[in-house]
Amino acid sequence: MRVVIVGGGIGGMATALALADRGHEVRVLESEQTAGGKVGTLRLGPWQVETGPFAILQRASTEPWLRRLKLESSVVKADAAAKHRFIVKDRQLAAVPTSPPALLTSKALSWRAKLAILREPFLPRGKSEDETVAAFARRRLGLEIAENFVCPFVTGVFAGDYEQLSLRSAFPTLAQLEREHGSLLRGLYAQQKERQRRGELPPDLISFAGGMGDLTHALATELGDRLTVAAAVSSIAKNGNCFVVIANGARFEADRVVLALPAQAASLLLRSLDENMASAFSEIPAVDVAAISLGYSGAGSAVPSGFGFLVPRCEPFSMLGTLFVSGTFPQPSLPDALHLRVLVGGSKDPEALSLSDQALVGRAESELASILGRLPPRTFVHVQRWRGAIAQYTVGHHRRMELIEERGRGLQLYSTGASLRGVGVNDVLADATAIAAKFQ
Repeated sequence: MRVVIVGGGIGGMATALALADRGHEVRVLESEQTAGGKVGTLRLGPWQVETGPFAILQRASTEPWLRRLKLESSVVKADAAAKHRFIVKDRQLAAVPTSPPALLTSKALSWRAKLAILREPFLPRGKSEDETVAAFARRRLGLEIAENFVCPFVTGVFAGDYEQLSLRSAFPTLAQLEREHGSLLRGLYAQQKERQRRGELPPDLISFAGGMGDLTHALATELGDRLTVAAAVSSIAKNGNCFVVIANGARFEADRVVLALPAQAASLLLRSLDENMASAFSEIPAVDVAAISLGYSGAGSAVPSGFGFLVPRCEPFSMLGTLFVSGTFPQPSLPDALHLRVLVGGSKDPEALSLSDQALVGRAESELASILGRLPPRTFVHVQRWRGAIAQYTVGHHRRMELIEERGRGLQLYSTGASLRGVGVNDVLADATAIAAKFQ
């Protein structure tokens, strides 16, 4: 079939390649000058800066993509120290327990919180069809763990408000553990035993030799002239069984269309084609995020070994958290440098992106000094801003998805991307594979 994919981010390009491998004729239309969406890597002197996602987990579902894109030799595994994570508690770093037994011995939890953990396996299942992550966490783990651990964890994934996000849609695995095992702890234990039975190891955190941009470059290279950039789609119409897509005045005809766009952009394109589908997309919000990359020469030991830290809402800081880039993926060209990536904005600070770069950097360094102590003079800075950076799967998201999929089947129009079934790169790649399998 002739298929036009609107949107040349990871989701659009991966779907196109999966369809092409099945023998379909594909055309990807991307409005920007370069493909890849938010996923990319900048080389600024000796500093390597990610424009979007910092790393991915090397899951079983990701392996076929690494082979297909010939990226296996480019994989770089995170330093072993990256397994150490921190939260800010009382303005200081506290290690995040990495297992249920570690939770019971952690100094970051009070005895009341530890009792809540011991009680969790005996609590009844929830009755709500679609509850918030916050309600679920308080119900099963208590207020302290919800606010100090679950809330910042949600912030690290969605930069969102766990009082609004749907457990069923945002963290379906947690909902499944309670549904199937009646308890998070029993479910986690069962998962661990099953992995041991299969001989499975925990997935590695990885990037690539040239950063995450290697992934977008590989996808674009494989697509070749089937990818058209600087091609902003202005309308999609359907004439019988044929779609007509207009981009920069050019006309593209297709038997099927795949939308791989942020939800609000998809909504605008669909208004003249299907108002109900457009309305469902319009109800998927997104938050703005800025990533402030800071470099300090000769300061590699200025922070503890680990992946970084997250900041609970109850702490007096505006930042969402900070990644220890140089500790997770050390750069040979900067052997004793400290590279930090401070994330701001999201639902916690929705006005952050209205500040100047200078104001954002100044505030970030002031907060870092309060948490980490005095840092040496900065030698590098870069500010990356993203409007509508991360989609928010609020309560009712699964109903919106059902409507989008139902209306799409009737039109023979498909949708993919981070606004729908998972915000991570792994989720988007898996969804691309699933979408391509629907084309018979």
